[in-house]
Amino acid sequence: MQSNIFILVASLLCAVGTQALTTRTSCGSLPSDSKIPNPKNCSQYLYCKNGNLQTLTCPQDYEYNQLQARCAYNPKCWSDVKDITDTHPSAENPCAGRSDGIYLPSPLSCRLFYYCMNNMSLLRSCPEGYAFSSLDSVCVQKTTNCS
Repeated sequence: MQSNIFILVASLLCAVGTQALTTRTSCGSLPSDSKIPNPKNCSQYLYCKNGNLQTLTCPQDYEYNQLQARCAYNPKCWSDVKDITDTHPSAENPCAGRSDGIYLPSPLSCRLFYYCMNNMSLLRSCPEGYAFSSLDSVCVQKTTNCS
């Protein structure tokens, strides 16, 4: 009798364990924190975070490089997107004293951000429908009304 109860409990544990392993999320079989390139847009990548699949966009003139697992410079990727570039004098330079490759949000618009290079601030723009995320330093789909 005890062995039958043990077998029944073991069978239930196996069934529960199997169900937990096969539960699907919007990420499918991708593990959390996975990043894969968007096959339809070189400037975008798909990011799985806590079971939710998000589409993120690299800053202008950058594409997602899967080997480096980051956005990498490639202006050809953005050749069809209009560029908003502005170099500010040092008196108004938010990048003064910052390392090259840093992204900073612009107070002018949620679509605008600064890219720091050679101690200069380059004003860049996310594509229409996207906003700059200072948390991730990438353009993400807008979820709020901002200009």
